[in-house]
Amino acid sequence: MKQRVYYFVEGQCEKTLIDLIKSNEFNLIVPGVCKVLNVLTHKISTFDLQNLKAPNKIILIYDTDEIDNLDILQFNLSRLKKTKAKIINLHSVLSFEDEIVRSTNVDSLNKIFKTSSVSDFKIKFITCKNLKYKLESRDFDINKMWITKSKLSFLQNTSREILNS
Repeated sequence: MKQRVYYFVEGQCEKTLIDLIKSNEFNLIVPGVCKVLNVLTHKISTFDLQNLKAPNKIILIYDTDEIDNLDILQFNLSRLKKTKAKIINLHSVLSFEDEIVRSTNVDSLNKIFKTSSVSDFKIKFITCKNLKYKLESRDFDINKMWITKSKLSFLQNTSREILNS
């Protein structure tokens, strides 16, 4: 039986990465449907839930750099548990950009695209036509993504559970 996997990611950079690393081009993680929805700031709607077709896994990817309140995350986790799917939390410590630096051989985010700011990096990352090459040239290692213990002590990063093995 084919697994039905859904990714809810914080922003377009995360979606760009997930779409690439689940594609046949990389084939590093379990394939699935990827949707931009920040589970820390936006409640998952009834419509979103209805679009989940008997999910086996739901993977939530979000940053922990700007957490003011966990009420919406708790609400979303409660709603998603009703689907009976396995919920996997992958939270960046602190941000997506920090995870990219940790998983490559660069010591500064701006060295990847020769950018001068985080916003420039995001634009280049999302629009890059040869992102696979760019990441591989920087020794990208998916095993280094989402592995750091976060300040959200009630959640564990379990990134190994999304790897294609």
